[in-house]
Amino acid sequence: MKSIKTLLIALGLVAGLAFVGAPAAMAAPYPGTVATSCKASPRPGHYVKAGRNAYAAVSVTTFGTGRPAGRIVVVWHGNTGKNYRAQKYTYGATQFLGPVKLKRGTYKATVYFFPPASSVYKKCTTTFKQVARR
Repeated sequence: MKSIKTLLIALGLVAGLAFVGAPAAMAAPYPGTVATSCKASPRPGHYVKAGRNAYAAVSVTTFGTGRPAGRIVVVWHGNTGKNYRAQKYTYGATQFLGPVKLKRGTYKATVYFFPPASSVYKKCTTTFKQVARR
């Protein structure tokens, strides 16, 4: 009789803990906790003719099946180190961002991803080089 009571109490405790623990396991992650990875490359290629349109192919990925959304800022840094041009976009999937007409020279483009403040995704940054020649 004593062992049956002990068994029933043990089962009741285990069942109670299982019901209390379930909602915490299903909770969403805290804002800014899921890492993202930015990838960017120059389009139509590493070299572009001076005065022609240059684009940036940008994609933001994350671990799992989530699709981050937010703002993308592309800043083109010129030969003198000053910002040549900054462009802002809304991000949803892989995008070709631009166009920007580049004068002759070597440029470094920095791509920033900014998720909304309430998003679970983190910010990320990447750079690439673009050369405009004759």
